[in-house]
Amino acid sequence: MQKDIFQVMKEEYPSYDKLVYKYNFSEEDIKKYYESINLEIKHYKLNLEIIKQELNSFNYVLDMYNVKYEDVSSIISEIQGSAAIEGVHSSKKAIEKIINKKEDNKVQEIFNLVQAYKYIKLGKEINNKNIKELYDILMTDIDLKENALDGKYYRKEAVEISSSNQRVVAKGIDAKDIQKEMDILFSFVQSGKENDGLYEYIKAFIIHYMFVYIHPYYDGNGRMARLISQWSLFNENIEYTLPISEIIKYDKVNYYNAIQNTRESYVKNDLTYFLKYMLIASKKLMEVKLIAINYCYELMNKEIILSDSEVEYLIMILLNYKEDKFDHKKFNSLLKVTDSEKSKEGALKILNKLVDQKVLKAKIVKNTKLYELCDEIKNKELD
Repeated sequence: MQKDIFQVMKEEYPSYDKLVYKYNFSEEDIKKYYESINLEIKHYKLNLEIIKQELNSFNYVLDMYNVKYEDVSSIISEIQGSAAIEGVHSSKKAIEKIINKKEDNKVQEIFNLVQAYKYIKLGKEINNKNIKELYDILMTDIDLKENALDGKYYRKEAVEISSSNQRVVAKGIDAKDIQKEMDILFSFVQSGKENDGLYEYIKAFIIHYMFVYIHPYYDGNGRMARLISQWSLFNENIEYTLPISEIIKYDKVNYYNAIQNTRESYVKNDLTYFLKYMLIASKKLMEVKLIAINYCYELMNKEIILSDSEVEYLIMILLNYKEDKFDHKKFNSLLKVTDSEKSKEGALKILNKLVDQKVLKAKIVKNTKLYELCDEIKNKELD
């Protein structure tokens, strides 16, 4: 018996392909669903009722996260994550030195991101001129070659958009339409929540997606989208930093899938897909980071101190293997995120140290050493 499309959309909100090929809904069924709901919110399309289903749990975790993570710590994590997405890796200590002006031997991309975050905290209006200033900061002393900007504010030619595996999946909008779409985005940014009823974090996610969709540059669109979404929050006097770059760093495939599902939805750019993903992924990452930091405090009371790298290993394991066992090969595949894949001996050395530090436990199964999180972490609840 075929399920009711209204129930399926309420429970799952599956992609257009799944609606057709998994659930066998007809074009008429899908059209009927979309005609029954109001998707128009300030020029953009989203199912607000579906989004509200995710908001309560998101807000609950966000409140705890903002208490635990200081502003500067969150910004450092975001800078590290944003750079890692682009293949540039740095330690948190090195980034902190740049922020505190104690590092002369700088990696240019990291230095530029630090200056960019300082810029978006100045309270400037998000408009053509200031976005161009931000872009210039981000690209300072970076050799863009054929990707150098050729317009006053934005590109003049076509640009392709690649997925997580560098496969071309779409194109940015026509260059002649960029200014029109940016003007709509600026209007949306300036609209207060009393006018449209949208929560600031939802608006930040919308800004992020629309900037990626418009793709106004040949290079740097992702970094700019992440910066501008955070800029919009700073301008709303929200000092805390959402872990947007960290979400993408740890979950790149699903992030790009959410963009693709939004782009290829039955009604073009149904933002419900992207917003639902970002709320769920943000909540999961914040929960994991809270569990990790709380457990680190417990270990400190036992005089066990984890390094920044070891904390990141814990976060990656919590995200991927909270309830499951894994071997050194699976662990090594996680290290691709931080560009720090190890030899078998190197991976085992890290894992065995985490066992000694009471983060993991291990046992031999059919001649293979399997690891899993210790029970104290598995059973840990947010408090």
